[in-house]
Amino acid sequence: MKWIKNNGRALVIISKQSPTWLISTSIYAILQGIFPLFGIYITAKIIDELVLFNNYEKIRFWVLVLILGTSLIQGMMQISKRVHNVSKEDLRLKLAQLLSNKTMNFDYSEFDQGERMNLYSQILQDENLSGWGLFQVMDYYESILFQWTKVVTALSMSYSLFTKKVSLESLQFINHKIFSIAFIFLLILFMGLSGFAVHNGLQFWLKAGDQGKLVNRKFRFLYKTLYDREKDMDLRIYDQSEHFSKIAKSNIVYMPDGLMGKYGKKQMGFALTVSPFFNGLALILTYIYVGTKAYGGAFEIGSLTQYVGALYTFYSGFAEALNRSSYMMANSEYLERIYRYLDWKNPMYRGSLTVEKRLDRKYEVEVKNLSFKYPGSEEYVLKNVNFKFRIGERLAIVGPNGSGKTTFIKLLCRLYDPTEGEILLNGIDIRKYDYREYMDLFSVVFQDFKLFAVPLKENIALDHPWEEERMVDVLEKVGFVERFSTMKNGFDTMIYKDLDDEGVDLSGGEAQKIALARALYQEKPFLILDEPTAALDPIAEYEIYRRLQEIISDRTAIFISHRLSSCRFSDRIAVFDNGEVSEVGHHEDLMERKGLYYDLWTAQAQYYNEEEKEKLL
Repeated sequence: MKWIKNNGRALVIISKQSPTWLISTSIYAILQGIFPLFGIYITAKIIDELVLFNNYEKIRFWVLVLILGTSLIQGMMQISKRVHNVSKEDLRLKLAQLLSNKTMNFDYSEFDQGERMNLYSQILQDENLSGWGLFQVMDYYESILFQWTKVVTALSMSYSLFTKKVSLESLQFINHKIFSIAFIFLLILFMGLSGFAVHNGLQFWLKAGDQGKLVNRKFRFLYKTLYDREKDMDLRIYDQSEHFSKIAKSNIVYMPDGLMGKYGKKQMGFALTVSPFFNGLALILTYIYVGTKAYGGAFEIGSLTQYVGALYTFYSGFAEALNRSSYMMANSEYLERIYRYLDWKNPMYRGSLTVEKRLDRKYEVEVKNLSFKYPGSEEYVLKNVNFKFRIGERLAIVGPNGSGKTTFIKLLCRLYDPTEGEILLNGIDIRKYDYREYMDLFSVVFQDFKLFAVPLKENIALDHPWEEERMVDVLEKVGFVERFSTMKNGFDTMIYKDLDDEGVDLSGGEAQKIALARALYQEKPFLILDEPTAALDPIAEYEIYRRLQEIISDRTAIFISHRLSSCRFSDRIAVFDNGEVSEVGHHEDLMERKGLYYDLWTAQAQYYNEEEKEKLL
């Protein structure tokens, strides 16, 4: 069946991620199932000897078995439980990383928009909604193995109940096989009806699944928004708490008057209420059958304890195993989403050529007939772009908003592939290079860069080795040394207060300097800066560009800027207009042509005073 196949695959995934968890959990679950029945069985033997035989040698033997067996099983349980608990937390992290790694291995163009991002979001919502997915399989595996161990052990202890005969004349009919078969049939019937009721009740969770995911998505959005420091000022200024409260109240699928509330009052509530009723019938039937046989002289009082305990364990374990199976059936649909995500192939071609490791960093890039439109769109963002980067050049890319500047950078970094045309690195199409090796050529400061709530040195070095002297050097180049001197924990200072009350909050300009330091620290051949000084004041901006040659060193540098004063420090300027490169040249050349660049420059120049103009010009 499909649900068994889906849960089986989940166990294979889990076992590959943590064989230790699977083994320790199996041992722990089996011992849990055996332990109570072991005590019941040995206790029954002791009672029989005490009441009937007065054989003190056998009594001492069974007491010794009880003590040693209990000690051994409990010792093994504690060891396996400890390993199980430790490996369980590690496994949870690995399963979360499994999806995260798949996401990071998707090409940006595939995940940036469309179905894959929606599916990933849906998987996360399933987990947050009720823990559906791979995490559920972890819990169900332990529970079901535990319950079936109880069932098997209880059956082995109950076998003799059906073979022993009553001696009382009036109850001889109980010795007939049909009577035993009828008892077993009714017991299984009641347990089956209980499991069936639970299964039907759970189907209402699936019926409300789409609404539930939407509600959960909205609540996640509200939560993130209310605790987002970047949105906090707007929320307070415009007093949006009441508005957000109304949005929350409108999503009442899990409220008493919502969809799940209605289900709970009617079909689902009835189904889940009926389940324990059938369990109760099974318990009553057990007491009647065992009590009748004991009254008829089929076995001793100790065996009465054994059979009642075993049968109670059998039907409770069987009923719970059926309940857990119902949950696994429901979880199967959520697992299919995960498998669809994990099985999704990347359509972007990943080459195999090794990128030439040049000590002189002499790489040349040529853009030939480059055109691009985003997946699912018929509108070209870039059209027939052509130009070259000179070796070690400082190239400025300018143009109005929406002219394709940032999209071009994404193509250059292979976050997307061209719709038409090609980008050549040293004469070879970049798609033929090993994807990861090619990406490692670039250090980029995107316009919407992010810093992380980790120490300063980790924000700058990332996964590269930390070298204090080199780090101080890049902080000096970007003008962050003065602010750094105020951080009492130095490079171990936490950025932001998310994880440390002693963390520091940064201004936009300070954060941008750290992002720039991070790009410099990586020492990649290409340095790309998308609005690298947008959050800096004019003086700090001027200092950055004045020292641009020292900062860039022998790298090839490309920077996008709306502040055209920065173009004075570049070797060449490419002017983007409506997805095309309309002009390429030096500042003086472009000013003489009096084209788009001239218009943009003169429009901004009027906002500078004479002293600033003199400094910038």
